[in-house]
Amino acid sequence: WIRVGNVVHVVVQITGTPTTSGNNTSFRITLPIASTLAAVSALSGTACGVSSVGAAGWIFANVANAQAQVTWVCTSTSPEVVYCVFSYEVL
Repeated sequence: WIRVGNVVHVVVQITGTPTTSGNNTSFRITLPIASTLAAVSALSGTACGVSSVGAAGWIFANVANAQAQVTWVCTSTSPEVVYCVFSYEVL
């Protein structure tokens, strides 16, 4: 991650194992620099899987937990490497 002024840009790679294929799978990421996320749109980004064709996702603010919420559509139940890129403003 890198902070430029009040904006934090995050890039992370995770490996997740979905329990079912063809459904949304989600997890949360703790912010590297804490911030108040007042709305779902306060944080945004994208996610993509590299092991399965079509494993794409979106990242938004989980307001209740002040974390990044990653959701992607998995295409299998095999372990999936997912790259996540998102940004948010430190308030």
